[in-house]
Amino acid sequence: MNQNQIFTEYWKVLNDIEDYMDDRFRRDRSSIPQFKVTMKKIIPTDPAQCTACSLHEHNSLRAPVVGEGEKRLLIINRGLPKILAEKNEHFTIPEEDSITKWLEAIGLSFKEDCLTAPLLFCPVKDPLHPPVESVHSCFPYIERLIEQTKPKAILVLGQEGGEFFSHINSSPVFTAPHPSDVLIDPSLKRPVWEILKKVKGVVFGV
Repeated sequence: MNQNQIFTEYWKVLNDIEDYMDDRFRRDRSSIPQFKVTMKKIIPTDPAQCTACSLHEHNSLRAPVVGEGEKRLLIINRGLPKILAEKNEHFTIPEEDSITKWLEAIGLSFKEDCLTAPLLFCPVKDPLHPPVESVHSCFPYIERLIEQTKPKAILVLGQEGGEFFSHINSSPVFTAPHPSDVLIDPSLKRPVWEILKKVKGVVFGV
């Protein structure tokens, strides 16, 4: 029985219950509503072929996934501005230097132990305020990436990304200020360190 048939039978049952509660007699009804089942959009394997949201006109500049294979830590970066997407890079040099040092402090190599994926696969005008529709459209790609790489933990950079994630496919999720935010406001170093210690505990089981 398909979903359309299920909804139709369910409608009949509800009507029978209503008739019974009114006068215990079944009434004849001339018509049954036509139910239309809305199916989820099929997500292409390649984000470059995705047209699910308004950002797809820039998907020729889609953000890269850096790293391959199973990694200890998956880093979900905030949406990239066009200037970084054009360079096929996730971070500016100062930002990458910062996150490299963060990870070294807990015994991880940014290049060897981590996979970096974007919150949004297409460039975005304002990384601090990503379109909700676009985040939801890109989420299946992140889920697929998690299934393929099986990270022990996920680190989301930027509070705007943390709004959309909690636990993904049983991988614990941690949200930390983005390196660019810390470069602007050094007082964020302490919160970052507290989060990194939790990440270390999950990744190394200590």
